[in-house]
Amino acid sequence: MDRVNTWLAGPLPKPISPKAASMQHVTLDNGLQMPIVGFGVFQIPDAKECEQCVVDAIQTGYRLIDSAASYMNEEAVGRGSWRAMEEAYRAGKLRAIGVSNFHPDRLMDIKAFNEIAPAVNQVEVNPFLQQEESVTFMKENGVQAQAWAPFAEGRNNLFHNDVLTAIGGKYGKSVGQVVLRWLVQRGIVALAKSVRKERMAENIDVFDFQLEDGDIAEIATLETGTSSFFSHRDPAMVKWMSERKLDL
Repeated sequence: MDRVNTWLAGPLPKPISPKAASMQHVTLDNGLQMPIVGFGVFQIPDAKECEQCVVDAIQTGYRLIDSAASYMNEEAVGRGSWRAMEEAYRAGKLRAIGVSNFHPDRLMDIKAFNEIAPAVNQVEVNPFLQQEESVTFMKENGVQAQAWAPFAEGRNNLFHNDVLTAIGGKYGKSVGQVVLRWLVQRGIVALAKSVRKERMAENIDVFDFQLEDGDIAEIATLETGTSSFFSHRDPAMVKWMSERKLDL
């Protein structure tokens, strides 16, 4: 619940990439439209570099920016609780509220015992952890799935994976573009991070080709059923994250 998703409107810096005109959107449970491909700023610690990356992303055509205060469980989040966000939503201070890393059972729990259901649930989704069951559950319950670490941060040699490389070769696309297109076709909002403007442009250029059923079947063989990072259900990990402090 510590991530913040912001999508922008109104006058913005130019030039805007022509690829942005083909951006697709998903509709949240409250009718709000959100871009299906966004830009993430995780692991860009230098303030000036991060600022420039956001400027570059907006100029490239991104309208969904994913951010967080160090991606930690902050004390303020613990003090707030979900119902405080419900109040802010009803007051019009927030356009939509969501959660992160909620498994289906926890997602149903928060839906069942609160008035406003999460509009978005951000979870790890990549070719090695495809989250078929969770994504299906979210669709059935009107919660938009959003993928963090769609490239698994390059782990498991993703960018040189034989299956993904071969599929990319068919369409003249990079492995990263294949992964993002795979997510788009599944209706999953994707967050891709880069500090290079040319890579930002590449990542947003995924709306001019369509993966075939055979491609999807090939990607399905890469499923490992295991996180490339850590389990959010591991009590020791949950304890460690909850005890981290943010230096202000």
